[in-house]
Amino acid sequence: MDNMKKRRKAWLLLAILAIVFPYFNLSTTVFPSQAEAVTETQQVIFEKESYGKVEVSYAEKETMIEWKISYQKYQDTSTNDEVQRVVKLKLEQVANGIGTVKNMNDLDLMEKENSWYSEKNFSSESEGSLIVEMPKEVIELVVEVQMDEQRVANQTVETEILTYEKNPTVETEGVKTIVEENVLPTEYAGPHTIIALSEVAVTEEYSEYSEIIDEQKQQSTKETARSVEGQSSVWKRFRDHP
Repeated sequence: MDNMKKRRKAWLLLAILAIVFPYFNLSTTVFPSQAEAVTETQQVIFEKESYGKVEVSYAEKETMIEWKISYQKYQDTSTNDEVQRVVKLKLEQVANGIGTVKNMNDLDLMEKENSWYSEKNFSSESEGSLIVEMPKEVIELVVEVQMDEQRVANQTVETEILTYEKNPTVETEGVKTIVEENVLPTEYAGPHTIIALSEVAVTEEYSEYSEIIDEQKQQSTKETARSVEGQSSVWKRFRDHP
């Protein structure tokens, strides 16, 4: 009889543990225990062979977000023509009066109409970066990338000459300079949107998680209490009627 009671008690304990354990494990398996703000990252928004690359990074400061837009201009190896370009960048937020460009005096860039920042001179290769400070609550940066192109192409020119020969023309080599604006198609030019995972945004997200976890804990506590109460009733019946 004593062995039978011990077995029933053991089975009852296992049943209670099977009910209670999933609720204690819920907050660590479904929800993160803590949220960590990513305060620095880097993203390539444009890259095209024989043209260049633009990447954006940011660092979260005490009261602001510092954005760095870095560009590299590649030499065009796809043609025998002499190709030179200028890189142009447009920052939507700065154009709307939000944020400040901090290093304009250190750059070979100039601000043009419609809030474009453009290299001053055509060249085959170059690199540089634009640093912008924006309020911490503005976590989005929208960037457009463009290039103007100057192409010097070799041409064969036929010139008629005064002669009695059968073919009164001669061929001479000449050059032609072609300038074209905005050579990048929309798929490369953008606009490109980058979002900073700021500490404020992460805190709000973590608060939502915390609320959900609290609700789950309250629900699990109620269900555990009901389950234990039910199991206690079963144990009483086993005890009173072995």
